[in-house]
Amino acid sequence: GAAPLRVERFAEDSLNNRFALQRRPAADAVFSVDDDVILACADLRRLVDAWAAAPANMAGVAPRLVARDARTRRWRYLRSWHVWWTGRFSLVLTKAAVLHRDHFAAYRAPALAAARARVDAGRNCEDLLMACVVANATRAP
Repeated sequence: GAAPLRVERFAEDSLNNRFALQRRPAADAVFSVDDDVILACADLRRLVDAWAAAPANMAGVAPRLVARDARTRRWRYLRSWHVWWTGRFSLVLTKAAVLHRDHFAAYRAPALAAARARVDAGRNCEDLLMACVVANATRAP
């Protein structure tokens, strides 16, 4: 069925705004997409269906792997090519993702103010912060 589309504008330029809903959506599912992504309608349908199977989780098209390097024991952030070749991932970015509307309120929690300030300072990583919010809410990796 049809779903309402709402574009929100903000006075302040902040990557955190993509998770600052001005009004609570009527639907549980919210599609969040970067401005440089084009997604076919059939792919969006599959994404919504994947999310509907586990609505507490986030379903997206940009998987990443965070893993400990066996030799150095340091954490490594491995991009999509690594996921493609190994079939392993540990998080999904919000580049094009469907997530529950309640995660947006959790992202705005006062306890995360310092993390949001780092997002603003670096103009990056709001997607990683949201992935952490979802993981914390679901207690899943």
